[in-house]
Amino acid sequence: MYLKRVLILLGWMVLFFSKNYAQVNADFYANVTSGCGSLAASFKDISTSSGGTITDWEWSLGGVTVMTEEAGRIFPVGSFEICLTVTDSNGDSDTECKTDYIQVFALPIANFEADMVGGCSPLDVVFTDLSSSPDGDIVEWIWGVGGEEGVIVDDGSLSAIENMYSIPDAYDVSLTITNENGCVGTVTQSDFIMVSPDPDVQVAAASSFQCTPPFNVNFINQNIEAGIEYIWTFGNGD
Repeated sequence: MYLKRVLILLGWMVLFFSKNYAQVNADFYANVTSGCGSLAASFKDISTSSGGTITDWEWSLGGVTVMTEEAGRIFPVGSFEICLTVTDSNGDSDTECKTDYIQVFALPIANFEADMVGGCSPLDVVFTDLSSSPDGDIVEWIWGVGGEEGVIVDDGSLSAIENMYSIPDAYDVSLTITNENGCVGTVTQSDFIMVSPDPDVQVAAASSFQCTPPFNVNFINQNIEAGIEYIWTFGNGD
């Protein structure tokens, strides 16, 4: 009889301690935690319970509540706290919060100007960066300028971005910037540089030889083009 009571008491003690000392540990991870512009993140529950099976999940994804075992969200620019509350089959629960776990940086904005955008060949052009980056300093500039240089990569050490255009044509110019967070911005200006050929001068004289002065000569411009100014110099001060 005594032994039976002892066994019953031990059984109740085992149930008591197993129930009251069972532990639930909430934990999770995301497939990605940082990005640029926007970020699609998926969350995986890795919570454990020593006293039962986890049956309920409640995610707080930066203010968005999800009640499934696995969760996901597309995040805009900003920093977000992620929390997970899990409950097991015994009714025990635990919460894990990770502050600033998701960080989405604003994209840098690429922009530029040039000291001149058109002229006759050869045309020397100096470019100026007008880019901005709200989240992090710009650390790299890649210029696609065509002409003699083609592509110019600058890590901030170049004093000027300059290019020579010797062949008449219309040139696209692009700029790709990268900031310290790895975020990239790109801009392309089509036909930004217009290089014109030199005018084709074709001149003839009605006559070019005479033995005695005065000698009056009629000169003829054989290639008159609209929009071109002609200046004649005859070698006699006129």
